[in-house]
Amino acid sequence: MLHKMLTTFSGCLIICLQSSLSAEETNGAAAFVKNYPARAKQLFASLNPTYPGMSKVDKALKQHDQVAACKALLNYFKHNQAGSDLRDSESIKHPKWANGKKNMNPDDMIKDKFTIKGITAVIPRDAAGHLKWNYIPPNGYKQYPTMLARFSQGQVAWNKYLKTGKVKYAKFVNDHILDWIAANPYMKKRVSDFKAAQCFDRPESHPNPNYTWFTLHSSVRLKAITKLFYFMIDDRNIPDSTKLLLLSSIEEHLHYMYHRAGMRTGNKGIFTMENLLYAAVHFPEFKNAAKWRQAAIQRVTKNISKCVWPDGAEDELALMYSFGILNAEFDFIKLVNDLKLKPPAEFLDSVKRQLFFLAVCCRPDGKLFPHGDSDTETTKAPKLAEFAAELEEPEVLYISTNGKKGTKPADPPSRFFNYSGFGISRDHWRNTKLWSFFDAGPYGSAHAHADKLQFCVYNRRMILIDPGKYRYSDKGGWTPEYYLATRGHNTIMLDDHDQNMYLWYKETGPNDEAYLRSRKMIATGPISPKLYEITPTFDRFSGKVEVGYRKGAFYKRRNLSSDKGIPKLEIMKGKASHERTVYFKRGHYWLIFDRIRGDHKRQVNALWHFHPDCSVKKLPGGRIATTDPGKGNLLIVPATGGIKLKPELVKGKGFQGWYSPKTNVRVPTWCADYSGESEPNGYFAWLMLPFDGKNIPGASAGIISADEQKVKIEVKIGNNKPETIEFPVSI
Repeated sequence: MLHKMLTTFSGCLIICLQSSLSAEETNGAAAFVKNYPARAKQLFASLNPTYPGMSKVDKALKQHDQVAACKALLNYFKHNQAGSDLRDSESIKHPKWANGKKNMNPDDMIKDKFTIKGITAVIPRDAAGHLKWNYIPPNGYKQYPTMLARFSQGQVAWNKYLKTGKVKYAKFVNDHILDWIAANPYMKKRVSDFKAAQCFDRPESHPNPNYTWFTLHSSVRLKAITKLFYFMIDDRNIPDSTKLLLLSSIEEHLHYMYHRAGMRTGNKGIFTMENLLYAAVHFPEFKNAAKWRQAAIQRVTKNISKCVWPDGAEDELALMYSFGILNAEFDFIKLVNDLKLKPPAEFLDSVKRQLFFLAVCCRPDGKLFPHGDSDTETTKAPKLAEFAAELEEPEVLYISTNGKKGTKPADPPSRFFNYSGFGISRDHWRNTKLWSFFDAGPYGSAHAHADKLQFCVYNRRMILIDPGKYRYSDKGGWTPEYYLATRGHNTIMLDDHDQNMYLWYKETGPNDEAYLRSRKMIATGPISPKLYEITPTFDRFSGKVEVGYRKGAFYKRRNLSSDKGIPKLEIMKGKASHERTVYFKRGHYWLIFDRIRGDHKRQVNALWHFHPDCSVKKLPGGRIATTDPGKGNLLIVPATGGIKLKPELVKGKGFQGWYSPKTNVRVPTWCADYSGESEPNGYFAWLMLPFDGKNIPGASAGIISADEQKVKIEVKIGNNKPETIEFPVSI
């Protein structure tokens, strides 16, 4: 009986040992060393085995036992100090849009069905069984593969696993990591001397030509897989071989970010270096960690000093990106503080300027004005208030909390930013009812729209609006023909031509600073004080379109004259320019004076786009009003005495009358298109009268006189006596 028991026990022990050995050979450290010998060699060559706590790793390597070294390494990362903040977290922080419900739903992703920014597609697989990571869905949304490459889906699925305990989600993350690494190998031969002249965000510039190794998206992925590594390090449902494989991929990303991404400027340079610093802080065990940290800090500081102007604007002027940069800078500050270092003084000064600039650019409802490539309905004031409290900036705190906290900034409550050319008018700092945005500056170094001299109005709600960015795709023509174009903004088209804005990332041509300045893309210096004035009773802002006009919209072009399938690019012949001056009688109304200069007559289309929540009505005398009971409204009154323009209301017709509340979504909205013919020095003016409720006030405006220096306009509202407003218009 005893013999049978011992025999049975021995057999069970042998089976268990065989099972254990089989698992180790298939999924453990031994499998990693056997299946990825080059990776194992590179991983240990890049580590510092003498780092405190890694003595067992060092001992195993000296005994030439890589399997033992791998086991010791994984055990070390279960307890190291640098990863404790992630291991101790309850869930992984990831982008809000990837909510795990409609966007990046783990149950869908298991079936290769991925929804990204509202666009759903089943991603096909190649002959080897790998996801086609470069897949672009039928609607042409080019950010689909780049957003996939950022790896938010892995973080979302892991959080679902933590919440439910269902192993299928852990298996998805494991398989997804293995698929990505297999399908998107790092360069076969490491290159450390990338040329600055290379185009770092075009797939053809990388040895493995695909979207997955774009520098920006690779850096975001680096942060994502850093988080995933520490969250899964002690999880039994993720094989040790996957953990080691992921660690070796992290080392590749760190190498890539240091040698390649650091050459970028603008948002890409800042995002990539903040993400490099994040990973370098969490992996001090790598030999080059100190060098990576130092380089990231130096490059971010240098980049900020170059791309942030004295008025606080970041040179791209796309405010969604500006906010993203600010957010990355605060993450950067935290990382630097964690290293027991102090952020450079010039860096902090720049951050404070950006903070004030963005706070003023927020509408009274807390949403950031969507200049350039920006989403239209994103509330940012609460986050700006957090940042203001952190840096002890009481004026920003006051603006961002509607006066509930902080210190009131100096009156008058309007501001003109003299490098970006943004003129923000408001009636009060607290409980703001009237607010407006006027763009009199350069277009921006990237993510720009052909929208100079755009004017937008808020009266208890947004009324005259910017259309938003919609999506990054030329397919269907919506972005190049409308959202990027002049016709989608509250400014003027001449002879059905857009402003001749230069987009280096869509057209062939230089991208050096001198050329961008010559094309009015970035600031050449501060705007003349003669062009703006802020007093207790009024604001005045002036600007001019100086780049001429073009036809053919803003498609991606390689041959500027004859790209197949897209409209031919035509530059308007002759001389033509548009000048605009905005006058705000604080708390009462706006006057706008437009002048068209040129060498012959031009067809004019003056455009006013309304928020889709507005009911819009055409009235006698060319007037147009919003008419929603119980809400803030606006009456547009064309002034007499200038060019006669005939209004037409258009809603969702062709490339006119659209609004994008969020990425990949467009809805119809009203546009008032005033058209007519202008003489070579023609002019016209507008009264923008805010009112409340459904009763439209009686109002009129007439140009009394206008010359090269000033304009006089008579304004009459209701039963009030007429008043004459005179202001400079010389530009």
